[in-house]
Amino acid sequence: MSLVAEYKITRTTGSCGPCAHGFAEGEEFTTALFAGGESFERRDFCAACWKETAEAYSYWRSRAPRKDEKKRENPMAVWAFFESLSGDADPQRKKLAFLLSLTLQRKRILKMAGTRREGAREFLELEKRPDGTRYSVEVPDIKDEEMAALREELVRLLDSAV
Repeated sequence: MSLVAEYKITRTTGSCGPCAHGFAEGEEFTTALFAGGESFERRDFCAACWKETAEAYSYWRSRAPRKDEKKRENPMAVWAFFESLSGDADPQRKKLAFLLSLTLQRKRILKMAGTRREGAREFLELEKRPDGTRYSVEVPDIKDEEMAALREELVRLLDSAV
């Protein structure tokens, strides 16, 4: 199965899934990802409808953009999704975790603490700032055509410019 088909996730609709309340400019809402087999389903919730659930693979707070506002990545969204993916054994999800770790390093949320090898496999040893929590992320073999598809899906998934 191709990466694009596997991780096809819709952008925010701009409204709450359960009650259809349209989000006003600047209004906060919660975005949650639900794992469905080999894919994720994105759902947005207004404050009144959101109830934390163990069924959510990952979730984060978002804010509806203002019309004159330039889109920016939401570091909490990137972090929440990375943290959920970091322990996942699925090879495709490991690739997403690796790409998210690069973004988090660029944003100075994670810092490189070293590398290590296990046979032919290489791992990045990362440390979260400021608490020092350690993460080990496998460096996957990502083909050029896969990289473009993964990046596109991360942008769609996080509804930002990762």
